[in-house]
Amino acid sequence: MALLEVIFGQPQLAQIGVLTLDASLEETHTSASEVTEHPVEEGTNISDHIRPLPDTLEINGIVTNHPLFLLPSVTAPSPIQGDNQSQSDRVKAAYDKLQELQKAGELVKVITSLREYDRMAITGFSVIRNAANGNVLNATISLREIFTAQVETTEAPVPVNKAAAATTDQGKKTTKAADDAVANQTNKSLAATGFDAITGLFK
Repeated sequence: MALLEVIFGQPQLAQIGVLTLDASLEETHTSASEVTEHPVEEGTNISDHIRPLPDTLEINGIVTNHPLFLLPSVTAPSPIQGDNQSQSDRVKAAYDKLQELQKAGELVKVITSLREYDRMAITGFSVIRNAANGNVLNATISLREIFTAQVETTEAPVPVNKAAAATTDQGKKTTKAADDAVANQTNKSLAATGFDAITGLFK
């Protein structure tokens, strides 16, 4: 049914990064949140227990070698933005670009008729090929939103030298106890010398 609408009706265009699909046959937009399984205390902010999950998108779209809006004799422009060369094999060019975007891990902007997505990563894609669609790239592309966060840097405080901080002016320290000890030792030595001298007189 979707392919008939493309042929007889107005096709829905979709853009994945620099790749423009000739038509989007089917899209699945998914938004979900993770809700806590544990009991929540009454009166608390319930939003603290509900965490949004990254949005996902699945697009089934086509790129053809002979778009419907051109005569068969006219070489179609490239499906890749910035490529000003006409492409005789638009199917291969689109396939190669999808592979390049996925393998490089580039974040892409996705534009659909329903909404636009920023910071989307291609998680995978599959291509249907058979004898009847050799001139058509029929691809199903899966994408997932990537959350980003801003990191702020601040200067670390200068560490305080604890040893220097503990050193304070405690004034002039007295050495009286040391002086007294030296004096006592001197007196004992003098007394011993005098005793020896007196004892020697009576020998």
